[in-house]
Amino acid sequence: MDPASSIGLEKHDEDFGQTLAVWGIEKGPYIMLPLLGPSTLRDSVAYPANSYLDPLNQIRHIPTRNQTKVVELVDKRAGLIAIEGQLESATDEYAFVRDVYLQNRKYKVYDGDIPLDDDFGCEEEDEEDCEF
Repeated sequence: MDPASSIGLEKHDEDFGQTLAVWGIEKGPYIMLPLLGPSTLRDSVAYPANSYLDPLNQIRHIPTRNQTKVVELVDKRAGLIAIEGQLESATDEYAFVRDVYLQNRKYKVYDGDIPLDDDFGCEEEDEEDCEF
């Protein structure tokens, strides 16, 4: 249910880590945080701001707030069930989770319009020899 879309408001899935990326802050090293999952240094620094600005924290009735957060956590876990088979078949689960997380964050930072990188070590004149 999304009442905002019925009045013409677009949904934006943004967080403070994405804002820091747009401001030019590098992602830093990849880290796996206990209970919080995969992150980068930039995103872990942004985590307190994201938590503070979370509208669920404005719910004053503590049992309702906690129940809402549990439902949010269960929903997040249910969304990950679809890729569980891929994780189990991965040769290196850590590398798989790291790569998926970093690619997803890059996609979110650029809002799906990822620029072409020159990460392939190729010069323009010898593009024929490059492996894409």
